[in-house]
Amino acid sequence: MAQVMKKVVKPLQKQEVKASEGKLPPEFEGVVFDDFYGSNFFSQPNNTPDEPIFYAFYIDNFSKTAINTMEFEYWFDNDRSTLQRKTRNDIQLLPGEKMRDGVGFITFHTPKDTEPHLIYIKPSKLNGIDVDLKTYVRPFRKYYIDATYRRPTHVVETFIDPTDKEAFNRYRGLVTSISMMKYRTRQPNRYEFITFVSKAGEKKFTATPSENELAAKYKISAMPRVMVDRNLMSPYGSLNNHEELRDLSIYTPAMRISDVQTDIYEFLLSRPFYGPGFAQMTPSVSSVGDGKFVCKVNGTISSIQNTKGLRMNVYLVENNPIPEPDENEKVNIPEGAVYNKFIKMISPVEGYELKVNDDNTYNFKSDVFTIDNFEANKYRIVAAIVDPCNGQLQLSSVLQSCGTVVTNERTSEVSMTTVQASGEMSFALAAKEPNTPITIDWGDGNDVSYTIGTDFSEFKSEIKGPDLKIKGNITKLNCMTNKLKALDITGCPQLEVLQAAYNYLSEIDFSKSTELQNIEIFGSNSLQEINLTNCTKLVRLVASQNFLKELDLSKCPNLSYVDCSRMKQLKNLDLSNCHEVKNIIANECALESLIIPDDAPLVELLCKSNRLPSLDLSAYKALENLDCSSNPIKTLKVESPVLHTLYAMSTKISTLDLTKLGSLKYLALKDNANLTALNLDKNTELEELGFSNCKIEKLNFLPLSKLNKLWCSNNPLTGVNLANCNNLKFIEASKCKMKTLTLPANNDVMEKVLVSDNELENITFDNLSALRLVNLRNNVLTSVVLKGTKSVEQLAMSGNKLHSVDIKDCSNLKIVGFANNGMTACELNDMYSQLPKLSKFPNKPNLLNGTTSDEAALTSNTKIALERNWRPKIEGDGSGCANGIEGMGIDNEFVVSTFEHHLKVRSPFAISLISIYSLDGKLVMQHHLEGAEAIFSIQLSGTYIVRCTDDMTKATLTTKVVF
Repeated sequence: MAQVMKKVVKPLQKQEVKASEGKLPPEFEGVVFDDFYGSNFFSQPNNTPDEPIFYAFYIDNFSKTAINTMEFEYWFDNDRSTLQRKTRNDIQLLPGEKMRDGVGFITFHTPKDTEPHLIYIKPSKLNGIDVDLKTYVRPFRKYYIDATYRRPTHVVETFIDPTDKEAFNRYRGLVTSISMMKYRTRQPNRYEFITFVSKAGEKKFTATPSENELAAKYKISAMPRVMVDRNLMSPYGSLNNHEELRDLSIYTPAMRISDVQTDIYEFLLSRPFYGPGFAQMTPSVSSVGDGKFVCKVNGTISSIQNTKGLRMNVYLVENNPIPEPDENEKVNIPEGAVYNKFIKMISPVEGYELKVNDDNTYNFKSDVFTIDNFEANKYRIVAAIVDPCNGQLQLSSVLQSCGTVVTNERTSEVSMTTVQASGEMSFALAAKEPNTPITIDWGDGNDVSYTIGTDFSEFKSEIKGPDLKIKGNITKLNCMTNKLKALDITGCPQLEVLQAAYNYLSEIDFSKSTELQNIEIFGSNSLQEINLTNCTKLVRLVASQNFLKELDLSKCPNLSYVDCSRMKQLKNLDLSNCHEVKNIIANECALESLIIPDDAPLVELLCKSNRLPSLDLSAYKALENLDCSSNPIKTLKVESPVLHTLYAMSTKISTLDLTKLGSLKYLALKDNANLTALNLDKNTELEELGFSNCKIEKLNFLPLSKLNKLWCSNNPLTGVNLANCNNLKFIEASKCKMKTLTLPANNDVMEKVLVSDNELENITFDNLSALRLVNLRNNVLTSVVLKGTKSVEQLAMSGNKLHSVDIKDCSNLKIVGFANNGMTACELNDMYSQLPKLSKFPNKPNLLNGTTSDEAALTSNTKIALERNWRPKIEGDGSGCANGIEGMGIDNEFVVSTFEHHLKVRSPFAISLISIYSLDGKLVMQHHLEGAEAIFSIQLSGTYIVRCTDDMTKATLTTKVVF
């Protein structure tokens, strides 16, 4: 057994837009709009297409004011002209309180279509007072449930002497064909099958009088004979024998009817001749005592079907269904085997008359019939609606058939009690069989009838009282968010799926739930103990956010998925008998030990925020996702070659061997203060790497050519070479000791470079065409080179030693900072003159040019920036630099250099006037230059401005020089 500690679930990335958080009123300082979630898809009944969509939200109230009401603004697709408002008047969130799960529910009305949309949701008022909190954006799409008729279920009737070899071979072929048809078309409930068995050795079919009468009507005479339902149609016509059916079962899965339609049944049912065949049938069988029963069938006939003369045939057969293919797609039919053997006719041979109402609905009820020696699940009722075609039974058309197993005399029942006093409530239900009848008592003692199938169907109603009941053979129950305080499922032992999250349950009895495979009881419930001893078929358990001190899973050998997160009293999790477990989610518990069998096919372990001292996962070679952050782990062993995500933040590990993790893509090691070294040479698939707040001194990034995000702030890194990281989009490496940083050149994906608070002296950005944000603050930079960086929008260079930076190429610049560099007023003016013209004037300063005590900024000419629609943080009066040198710039055609009290000048003009100014704008000396180059003797020291003026055009070029 591997001693492991904890499991962490990687949260899904939320699509959220953070609006600028304005200042909250003083009484609401500390209020946080924490989260907002809901479905992406919402089903809508066709007759009510404008039903609202449902969401849940969370608010943390760390203010000093109780929150009672909350108004939301919401709009769609970033179009505020669609803005609507919705208010919750029953929040009751006290000061210092976090909103509990299951409290923050709200619905919104949306566009009446099935197109994809984005909904923008923003709290606008608390207690009627305007507030500015963040905006969330969620995608959604509605889809309509079409209440049209389903495809028909065929009834296949066979007359056979199983002792006759030729007849049985035909029968075997037929059964095999139907089995393969079900398997390959994934339509297991498309056929009802009945076998009429003849006495052995007879030349004509001979059995009970009713069977003989049926055989005569179907023209079954000489044996062997196999009669197949004539409603099985194909593009080739009717299928009247088992060979044709077998051929269709072989070729149907690959048949391509058209470019857009591959399902043969959809094709058949779209053909006009097949339209009248549609009908709905919901069968049920109820006991009237002493082994006597009544069969009921309710439904609707298609509006295009002639309803006069229809008959209802009802058969009692053995419940012995056709076998399914094995893993090799072989169907084993033992010699002499008979499936769904006919017992007796419940209806007359010609069928009951079916009375259809004016609205095409019908409510059929059979006569009382007896089942001798009744045993639950031994028998099956098969019913079929037949158009007898003027009495020619052999040509009759079966509109639809259905079947139901006669299970027991006691109807299964789920009872519950809710604290909800009024309003709408809903349940989603499913059954083992299609067309299963159920009833729901919505609290007034009256049973309302419904029909369910094998997929979830949702039912809604206004609540009539606190005590509710669901009766019928349901196998799946979703009763989430119904504010239930009590739930009794002991009367429904066949239940396979229970989804009861976000209720107020304090106990649930699972002692009779031997068929349960999926339990979901997370959210606002308050269960302190659960007994799963009899839930031996359990595959999935989601019980997070309860109050369990113990969780015994020793009797759950099939468990594959377990989520027991946020159970603050759970100290031990023993899964030693769960040899099938793949996903373990145990975040935010108090786990001190976690035991997982070595042979478990573990894929995911999420166990952050526990008390696990170590974690040895070397046995689990299928592990893909691991989060063990926020544990006192000192040793971590993991060797899975398919691991793609490893989060081990805030632990006590000092070393970590990653050499066997060749598939690793996401590595997060933040806040490991004892971690001093990393070897990533074998992790060439890494895409995201984070190790901020560790003690890593050096790291080889050259093998990481696929890296696209890097967080490594607050490490003693002196040099970082990312030249080989051509896929890098983002780097944050602040507060290191970096003296050198090499970025990849000609990179068209890099968007952000955040390297403030380092010791960089120079940096080059070379053809980074996607670069948008650069933070170079608080380094010792004397040179910043920006080439091919037109996309830069934010450039922070304050707190360095820069005197000039060429930013003319940054044509999309919107925010720039170069304060605290020691620039003169003239140098600041030069920076202003390079700023691009903005389309509109900003609401807040976007030019961070100095501080309130910065003389150079106060005397610079910020009018230059204002004329370009830039708003400076410090406005200057222009007095610090003479007008004659306001246009100082940088131009490679005008070159000056100094040596031993000499000034060498190269001019682009034929005749030039060379002027030298002090930094306060005073003219120091002038020289005329004829030709391109000259050397002047200069007895100066310090920094000066040199201007070159064309004698003919008066065009000027200006630069700075230090003597």
